[in-house]
Amino acid sequence: MHCLLDDHKGHDTVASTTERNEKQIKLTDTQTKVRRTIQAKEQELQKMKMDIASNADAAKKAVDISKKYFSDLVKFIEKRSNEVIEKIKAQEKADLDQGTKLQKKLEEEITELKKREGVLEDLIQTDDNIQFLQNYESVSSSSGSDGFHSRCFKPCCSYPDVNKLVCELKERLETIFNQEINETVQKVSDLAVKNNTDCIKVGDRVRVKPSIKTPRYNWGGDITHKSVGVVKEIKSDQNLLIDFPGFASWKGLLSEIEPVTDGDEQGSSTLNCKITIGDKVRVKPSVETPKYLWGSVSHKSIGSVINVQGETVTVDFPEQKGWIGEVSEMESAVLSSADLGSPSHASFKIGNRVGVKSSVKDPKHGWGSVTHKSIGVIKRIQGESLIVDFPEQTDWTGVTSEMELINSDVSGNLMDIRTLSYKNL
Repeated sequence: MHCLLDDHKGHDTVASTTERNEKQIKLTDTQTKVRRTIQAKEQELQKMKMDIASNADAAKKAVDISKKYFSDLVKFIEKRSNEVIEKIKAQEKADLDQGTKLQKKLEEEITELKKREGVLEDLIQTDDNIQFLQNYESVSSSSGSDGFHSRCFKPCCSYPDVNKLVCELKERLETIFNQEINETVQKVSDLAVKNNTDCIKVGDRVRVKPSIKTPRYNWGGDITHKSVGVVKEIKSDQNLLIDFPGFASWKGLLSEIEPVTDGDEQGSSTLNCKITIGDKVRVKPSVETPKYLWGSVSHKSIGSVINVQGETVTVDFPEQKGWIGEVSEMESAVLSSADLGSPSHASFKIGNRVGVKSSVKDPKHGWGSVTHKSIGVIKRIQGESLIVDFPEQTDWTGVTSEMELINSDVSGNLMDIRTLSYKNL
């Protein structure tokens, strides 16, 4: 191929096919590497699926075996408790037999005494003096109580004492059982933590699990479920130190932490990652009947997430607190323009100027020294609670639904954010 430009006539150029061939070889090498990576990842995926299925089977087996062992334990307790009950019944029978014999003997003595009384009465009433004197010695030779001993029922067993013994046994067994159960639960947790230790290393990027409502050592600073930090140190007591942005050496439990991958930060496609504690949610319109039923909740209800555990979410609705549903049944409740005057939890940030809504008569945690005219600055956000520093009172606590944002206009006067919004319409 020759150069077509006049200035370059007679100059041969490098054939484009030659250049393409050189670069295609490089691309082919890259493609080969990508294919090998795909194959390796597919094998990794296949192994992961098998591991997950195997783990699920092992967990199901552990549940079944645990149920069997606890069922055996219940049967054992029932068997041994029946021995105590049978012993009590045997004592009851012995006491009853003894009482029956004493009762029969006493009845016989009463019958005998009544006969003697009849003989005495007949003799006393006789008009024949000779007969009276002749029989007097025979009937008066013994007093009425001769030969008859005093009898009383004395049971072999004190049943109030039996009740006390059984009650003491119950309390001892409950104490021991609770101790053993707590130790076993802790050991199971330790196993999970031990496995988690293998997954988390110093230098890893981590965050607090969505299922943790409040960490053991509290949140601190501006740390939230969305905060991502780097593991600084893992201690032998299963505590660890994490460097979060704006909060170095944050302390937490290893069991409360999960590793963060690039995919997690970019945004997981699963709904479980989209719904976190503090979010406003409602039941999807497509859900006819929730798995755990409606209760007092309806499709129109909007509540705040207070806990996420696996595929289960706990929500505080105005109509029902602690409502439980499936994550897959829920959707985020996005406020419409009609809700402009009711800022959502996400609208509040630390440092915002806020005040109590004029429609609020009595705040949930009381007024303190604050009034409707008070304007303060958000110091801390904890779930649905705001900690606000007012000039009249610091560390005042209120809930987000009671508060409204306050902003400044260009003239320096403070005005309600809703007023600003309406001005802009």
